[in-house]
Amino acid sequence: MFDFECVTNAVRAMELDSVPDDLSRCRQLELKAKHLGYQNWNHLLDTLKNEPAKDRLQKSTMRLIQRVCQVRLPLRNKAYVKLTILPGGGVGHYSYWIGWDKKGNEVRVPRPIDGREQARKLRKLQPSPVFAIETERELIAWQHFWVSTAIVPPDLAREFFPALFNKKHLVAKNPPIDVIKEKYEAMGDIYANNLEEN
Repeated sequence: MFDFECVTNAVRAMELDSVPDDLSRCRQLELKAKHLGYQNWNHLLDTLKNEPAKDRLQKSTMRLIQRVCQVRLPLRNKAYVKLTILPGGGVGHYSYWIGWDKKGNEVRVPRPIDGREQARKLRKLQPSPVFAIETERELIAWQHFWVSTAIVPPDLAREFFPALFNKKHLVAKNPPIDVIKEKYEAMGDIYANNLEEN
């Protein structure tokens, strides 16, 4: 799934808080390799190049890409969405309200976030990994093998999970306000006030 070139490009491109931007490119590569568990950049390259069996190389590159996605920061000044693989295979997400459906349920779609800051915060707060996903291959590996939480560019998320985004057709022009009020009242006064604001 991930070849030598794909992996080395990912390592070269990854940004880490622990690797200052003002260092030379060579020094940055040395620190990145050490952060990933290698002695230095050449050790990383030699380990991949000298892997004798193809199936072992595939496992090595998969583990290395997983580690890269687990530690790198999402790109600067770019919107992302937060996705989580749920038990049973569903996908959860940070969301925002776009309306009510004909049964009085909220209709919500993924909310754009600052991926860089969210990755930093989530990695401090939750014990499970938070992956910074940038490519289709990484997203497929995350969805089917790594699971947990991922910070993903919206276009890539929309391509793989269109049903999370394409929900405008579910918004009712005349939602059942009485049903909605009953639902909010059952949840308590705090939520009942939300209806007045919308």
